[in-house]
Amino acid sequence: KNVIIILAYRNENAEYAKSILPSDYVDFSIQNLSSTHVHELISSKLRSGATEIEELSKIILRKTLGNPFHVLEFLSTMEREGLLTFDVNASSWDFDVVRIESEMKMSDSVVELLSRRITCLDTNVRKMLQVCSLLGFQFSEKMVMNVMIEFFQSRNNSVSNAPTSTSEDRNLQMLLKRAVKNLEMTRDVYKFNHDKLQAVFCSSLKDFEKGEIHLIVGKSFLRQSSDTSAYHAAAHLNQTSLYHEEAED
Repeated sequence: KNVIIILAYRNENAEYAKSILPSDYVDFSIQNLSSTHVHELISSKLRSGATEIEELSKIILRKTLGNPFHVLEFLSTMEREGLLTFDVNASSWDFDVVRIESEMKMSDSVVELLSRRITCLDTNVRKMLQVCSLLGFQFSEKMVMNVMIEFFQSRNNSVSNAPTSTSEDRNLQMLLKRAVKNLEMTRDVYKFNHDKLQAVFCSSLKDFEKGEIHLIVGKSFLRQSSDTSAYHAAAHLNQTSLYHEEAED
């Protein structure tokens, strides 16, 4: 008989979020992590003592302002760029706070860190994730595979120059396994592990590429017979028209 609806939104979306809520809603403001919580989070991730990471925690807090996603992305970037390494013999993490302070520049948002992650990816993995960023909030493995095959064929460039459809499928499966580190998966349904990551991959595409991908996805939905396929097809084909004045019918 009783139903509780929980809606999470960012400050920039507050006006819209509150417009769809009933008048008797209860609002809770979630703040960034305190210095103590940042310290505990880093200690837990690195499995290090409080004293060992004290200076590192201060640097990360100052550069991320305690945003949980920023903190975790900051740690991941440090590891990818060799500023945070695991010593197998000592079973502990090593880091140089001087190098981290000087080399890890932090912008007002996490976008810069995410952009750095993109540039480190293999070209084909990056392209797959860029395509995925236009598929919607979540997408199936089958959809990704179908769209990627058409995308590479449209450019006359199959993945790794695979000579047959069988080997092409196998190569795409390998790409997806490498790309899935940036995705969350439930059975065969995927989604990005953060909407900002999806937005960064999308913004890294040129307009004509977005139009090309939306057209491929729209046509793919048209070939399906589900109740929602026509809706999704129309949505993608409408997006195509934004980037191409003369889109295919």
